[in-house]
Amino acid sequence: MATTDGLAEVRRGPTLAACLIVRDEEAVLAECLGSLDGVVDEIVVYDTGSVDRTIEIAESSGALVVAGSWTGNFSAARNAALGAVSSDWVLSIDADERAVADPAALRDAIRSGSPGAYLVQIHQLLDPNVGSSYRYATTKLFRRQGARWSGWVHERPCDGSGCQLPAQALDPAVLSFVHEGCWSAEAQRERARRNAEIGTRELHALAAEDGSPERERVAHVLLDLGRSLTGMGNYDDAVATFEVLRDLAPGSRQAVHGTDYLVRLLLGAGRAVEALELVEDLRGAGEAVAYCDWLAGQAHVQLGDAAGAWRLIAPISEVVDTAGRRSDAGELHEVRALVAAAAGHHASAADDLAEAMVTYGRVVGRGALLRHLWWAAGRRGDPLAELAGRDGPYCGAILREAMSGDQQDTPSRSR
Repeated sequence: MATTDGLAEVRRGPTLAACLIVRDEEAVLAECLGSLDGVVDEIVVYDTGSVDRTIEIAESSGALVVAGSWTGNFSAARNAALGAVSSDWVLSIDADERAVADPAALRDAIRSGSPGAYLVQIHQLLDPNVGSSYRYATTKLFRRQGARWSGWVHERPCDGSGCQLPAQALDPAVLSFVHEGCWSAEAQRERARRNAEIGTRELHALAAEDGSPERERVAHVLLDLGRSLTGMGNYDDAVATFEVLRDLAPGSRQAVHGTDYLVRLLLGAGRAVEALELVEDLRGAGEAVAYCDWLAGQAHVQLGDAAGAWRLIAPISEVVDTAGRRSDAGELHEVRALVAAAAGHHASAADDLAEAMVTYGRVVGRGALLRHLWWAAGRRGDPLAELAGRDGPYCGAILREAMSGDQQDTPSRSR
């Protein structure tokens, strides 16, 4: 909450509340609330049934704790929390997120009078062996007056008519979040399974409404359901869901995002020709050339056209999907290394893989491949020993990779 030194300034402008819904978050809540010190004027925590020290931690931070319940609807919980807020503006944050803010600049942003909502950048951190970290922006900061949450899962703030709040991107130097989502693969599947169940119930509820539900609402639910089915590994149903979405709402942003997911699912299933056809749909919708080339390049690899794939992927410096998610560059370097290797560009492949390991921590299980590429490029010495000698956060992991297993008998060792 605001410090004493900042109270005079706060009183001259709009007030700001942090709003959370929580359950059994004792492991992460204190760090989250600590990141809000000096940033907000009030903190409202809506608890849906914690049995650990969550409530105690929240109250000790000075938060207003509202005892609630879980109904299987994220918007219902967030709207209950919103009802307890007295401030002019709301900052929505989850217990496993941390705010990184410039309080004075943030006050200037909400004092400006326009817009009424901001997109806040989130850095989603994942273990490199579970998934790729990435950055994206979503509506996390908005005026309280007239705002309501909509959607049972992957909820979004809307106006009184149910339309999503128009939002402007906020400079990450003013405010950003770090999301410590380093869950195990099994934990991620369980979260996806829960979200798929909620999405299915919401879809049934829409079907049971009198009259025809708005196409946009159904499209949102189908997109969220397809994402959740993908996350839980139910790929056949996910493909079917995204195809229904494309038929129901052609040309919509939801259909574009669904097409993006569908391309990636088809690539994962080795259905490269179908994936390429859908990439052309994305190009026709005006999506970024570099991203379309990124997807098409992976399809060309599957079709045995390594040279064509390399021409598409080699110039790419950043991967940003249709929803604006910026992938960890480690994934780009690693994929580019594999494509370069397939196209016979061993030196480029070795350089990209080394960059993925030493800068982005994509280390475990990559040692033997790096050695093979290194020696295939005509280089001498042990690349893992060289990388482990550099300063950096992953040098220890690289050293362990160098010492793990019997990697000394690869034929390339003769170089």
